[in-house]
Amino acid sequence: MNKPSDSIAVTPEASLPIEKPEPYAIEVEGLSLEIAGQKLLSDIDFKIAPGEFVAIVGEVGSGKSLLVLSLAGETGAQFKKFELQSPSVAKNALTLPLDERRRHFAFVGQEGFVMSASLRENVIFRYEAEGDSTQVVRSLETAQFRVNGEHLTNGLETEIGERGVNLSGGQRQRVALARAHYLDRPIFLLDDCLSAVDVDTERQLITNLIDGAWAGRTRLLITHRLSVLEKVDRIFFMEDGRIVDRGSFAELLERSAKMRDYVASVRRADKKPVGEVAHV
Repeated sequence: MNKPSDSIAVTPEASLPIEKPEPYAIEVEGLSLEIAGQKLLSDIDFKIAPGEFVAIVGEVGSGKSLLVLSLAGETGAQFKKFELQSPSVAKNALTLPLDERRRHFAFVGQEGFVMSASLRENVIFRYEAEGDSTQVVRSLETAQFRVNGEHLTNGLETEIGERGVNLSGGQRQRVALARAHYLDRPIFLLDDCLSAVDVDTERQLITNLIDGAWAGRTRLLITHRLSVLEKVDRIFFMEDGRIVDRGSFAELLERSAKMRDYVASVRRADKKPVGEVAHV
């Protein structure tokens, strides 16, 4: 199965804001996904508290990306229950129009989705959009993308090119993070979105953005970075399309042999010489 696009609803409707974001809880029961007779996600249940920072870990093919994409309506997954709950309202996500459901989420994928458009339009996520330059620049800088320091030929009006050909992988990820910050959604779905940035930039993004400016928002982050796992509120450990354990990093290390094996495999991969690919 091809992994769904890193974009979620590249339409003017999906880029419009909802009401001023409040911290949202997520409650899911019976999340399942089957394609061509193959069970990819199996009867997943979880609750995430408003403002909770949750990491999702597991081996390749365990269903991590499909889980977060299913929340945004990108996979055709089935739910027995899917509610989004703020202090002022509870919403049945299954009855919301898809564009309205998607407006509760900002998704940033590993590829760092960008449009063939200007840098400004990529942050605002609408073609032919002007937007407040100060707000656009502030969003980029919060995502560690300095417009004057990225060798851009025309500042915010620089054309990114087809599939972001004029940007590096790390730049694409930072532009996508800036877009998520600009759109100001209640829930952030982050799929290994720091994989192409260096260690120092990653540290700044965690401190200033994901666990800084977004503190208090509900965040789901797919990652294998151990330094990040130590910071989150809870971890979901996935295997074969299921959440097989959950808890803090310390709790899982203490009680779960699978988690200890996973951490050991990540540490071995991190020690590989430069140029070798770490498949974790």
